[in-house]
Amino acid sequence: MLRMNDAKGFLGKKFMRSSSTTQMAFSYLTKMKDVEDPSIWEKFTLGVLPLLDELEPTCRKMTSDLKLQPEVQNAASHWLRQICDVRDRASRVSQTIIGVFGNTGDGKSSAINALLDEVDLFPTNCHRACTATAIEVSYNHNDDEQKSYRAEIEFISVEDWLREVDILLSSLIENGTISPEHTDPESAAAQALAKIRAVYPSLGLDNLAASTAHQLAGHPDLCKVLGTTKHLKASSAYEIRDLVESFIDSHDKDDKSMAYWPLTKVVRIFTKAEVLANGVTIVDLPGHQDGDAARASVATEYMKSCTGIWVVAPMNRAADNKTAKDIISDRIKRQLKLDGALEALAVICSKTDEIEVQTAVRSLRKSLGEQTMKAWNIALSCDRRIRALEQDVVRLRRESERVRMPVSDTESERPAKRARTGARAATHDIPEPLSTAASETSDDVHVAKLDAKCRELDSVKSRKQQHWDMVHAMCIHKRIEITRKAIQQHLTKNFEELDRLDSHDDQNTSRTRVDRESHDYEEMSCRTPVFCISSHAYLKLQGLMMGEHQGAPGYGFKEETGIPQLQQYAQKLTEKLRIGKQKEVLSGLCEVLNSIGIWAQDVPINCKAMNAGELKALVCAFEKDLLAEVQECADRLANTIQHGVLDKLSHAAGIAASEAENTVSRWAAPLRQGGIHVGTLKAALQRYGVWKTHDFNEELIAPVKENVADDWVRFFQVDLPIYLDRLVVGASRRLELFHNDIMEKLGGDEDPEEAQFSEQLQQQVNNHQDQFSQIAYRSLINVNKAQKEASRTLAPTIEEMMIPVYQECLGITGKGTTRMIQYIITKYVKDNKDVIFLGVVGKVNDILWAAMNRAEKDLICKVKIIGSTMRHDYTLALTERENSGRLVEAAFKESMTGVLEEAEICFK
Repeated sequence: MLRMNDAKGFLGKKFMRSSSTTQMAFSYLTKMKDVEDPSIWEKFTLGVLPLLDELEPTCRKMTSDLKLQPEVQNAASHWLRQICDVRDRASRVSQTIIGVFGNTGDGKSSAINALLDEVDLFPTNCHRACTATAIEVSYNHNDDEQKSYRAEIEFISVEDWLREVDILLSSLIENGTISPEHTDPESAAAQALAKIRAVYPSLGLDNLAASTAHQLAGHPDLCKVLGTTKHLKASSAYEIRDLVESFIDSHDKDDKSMAYWPLTKVVRIFTKAEVLANGVTIVDLPGHQDGDAARASVATEYMKSCTGIWVVAPMNRAADNKTAKDIISDRIKRQLKLDGALEALAVICSKTDEIEVQTAVRSLRKSLGEQTMKAWNIALSCDRRIRALEQDVVRLRRESERVRMPVSDTESERPAKRARTGARAATHDIPEPLSTAASETSDDVHVAKLDAKCRELDSVKSRKQQHWDMVHAMCIHKRIEITRKAIQQHLTKNFEELDRLDSHDDQNTSRTRVDRESHDYEEMSCRTPVFCISSHAYLKLQGLMMGEHQGAPGYGFKEETGIPQLQQYAQKLTEKLRIGKQKEVLSGLCEVLNSIGIWAQDVPINCKAMNAGELKALVCAFEKDLLAEVQECADRLANTIQHGVLDKLSHAAGIAASEAENTVSRWAAPLRQGGIHVGTLKAALQRYGVWKTHDFNEELIAPVKENVADDWVRFFQVDLPIYLDRLVVGASRRLELFHNDIMEKLGGDEDPEEAQFSEQLQQQVNNHQDQFSQIAYRSLINVNKAQKEASRTLAPTIEEMMIPVYQECLGITGKGTTRMIQYIITKYVKDNKDVIFLGVVGKVNDILWAAMNRAEKDLICKVKIIGSTMRHDYTLALTERENSGRLVEAAFKESMTGVLEEAEICFK
């Protein structure tokens, strides 16, 4: 068949193909349009993925068959790459991490136990902190009953322990001897000694004082542990908890064996809890007051990866002004703001069952309804009646005892006969005196009265309990209602205050004001879920916990405990991620099916053909235009991030540098001027600026965060999504125009057979649009991951630059130590502040530009893949090929057609 090169250019002679295959177009969008349940998406994807296994062998044979025309071989190679890509996407594990924050005793571990439908998987103790490290819990996919519960204990590296020991020794040893402060339990020296003795229990004080960090870290027993991961298994929660506890519990041991908790980096527990089945990982993080800088760093790292941030506070303090403010510190709120993760926040008020009814009624009197107060008054009335009845019962029993007093010593020795209220002297064999008979009659009267009073007492007690339980339940409900509103009000104020502190009206005044005014802080706080839960009540109602009460006073159903709602919320967090993954997989699968379907299609007898060279030129022009659009978007983003973020970051670093001298001078200032006690100061210096509530590095970097926060959030949460959305719209428009242009050159949709043919290619265009949207979204996610990483490098970079002076100050002893520290550290900052803060800016620049460049490359790569797919599809569909090649293709087409028909049934 001759190709046409006439003036019409694009149109060739009509040609004939002998096939009876029906045209097929594949899309998941119609079938799954209204499906919101991720499990249905997953089931559908699982059902259609085997189609790839059926397509792959034929594709592989086609790539090596030299009788096929080159364009067909190239297309088959492209299909193989697409199949591998779809499988790769399907194999990726979707993980939703929920970080649970809370202080010791707030009920954090108990809440997680209830969430997992477990009683004691997580250690709980009301007297001390049980979790001294982060604990992950994920679903256990192992079906072995002996391994229903598994655990992995990951220990810190040799390098990390060496650094930790160095810090501990510097806290404990002064001038070659043990610090006298080691006897003060609250001192840094005492805490350092406790940790060292936990790991080296047989090491005496004299030997410890003579040891170096390298000697201790190189202990043979430690070399077997550090940097390794220990694997545990058990058939019950109790067993795995018992096995894991020694690795996370910092309580004193009775024996002299080495403790592992100071060496534990993270504990991973795997269980078959239903709430975890869909990819949820819950992380129990150390308490807020943990002074361990290394563990604080672990918590920060988890926060970066968290889809959900849950903060636990006990109900009896959650509505208190100070507690509500402290639930989320300004530092955490600002980090969440920088991360764009304020919507990930949820507040959990625990221990709703811990309520004293009388006190609650007094404090909630104005809020309780008329029925509740009526029930309360009835309960009080019953209580008064109960006391009176109890006195009557006591009186009647005493009178009954007097009536039953024996009339003679002989009678008192007669056999006893037990009546309902006690022993009564009586015999049926020996006649009684008249006085005894009269006593019997009197006794019966007292017994009857006593029985009546006892029955009334039981009845009144039952009535009181009924009304008491009603009041108890209403007090719990009303306190929950009031607390939830109070927390949301505090959050509203906190969000607004944070924005106000981060706003600087002397810069971009109008835009800053508009941004603030556009925020609906009440709506933001209302979108923050507040769950009020009782772990113990839930576990009792589930029959999992034994207690002194059968059931849970104040709770009639498990839904009233708040735990089922929290479980549902945890599952809800996974839905977007799970559905998004299935869409990616299905989109890729449909693209492969459509490409193969276009090649294997039943082409109408009189179908028009295009010149292959001209078609290639059109595709190349389209690809070039789309790449130009990507480049334009990348340039705009680069310009915006430079002027909107990085320039502002440099300016903020300048502000921080100008304030740095005053900041560091305050640390060693006299106590009356707000300075820090020398012991605390040295403890912080030994730990590279971090000790308990003090974080010198954060103090130095705080002006940077405060001055750049609004601009940072504006770019990553507003500008970046807008630019990428515009790019997606532009790319979709170009794809549509390209297809319409080709169809128009072929004569439009005048011929019904051509219209059917056009529909098949149109579906492929829809798939390309969907996939480009997905890659743009993935680029957004990747850039946001990078900005989270960048914002977390601020304080560590300051620490790195300040370590030399921290260490220098530790060498200062004797009289005037504080003044000398103040002088040295202030001078160091004065001499090096520009270098310090330029280092901060440089690190952030490197991370953000790397992410932006990667996003640009990903988008360009996708454009090229789409261009390649379109080149193959339109070439195979619209250009002529040699008859000899078509004969070879026929056998392959027959093999593919069966799979396509099977796929068509799946996607209908």
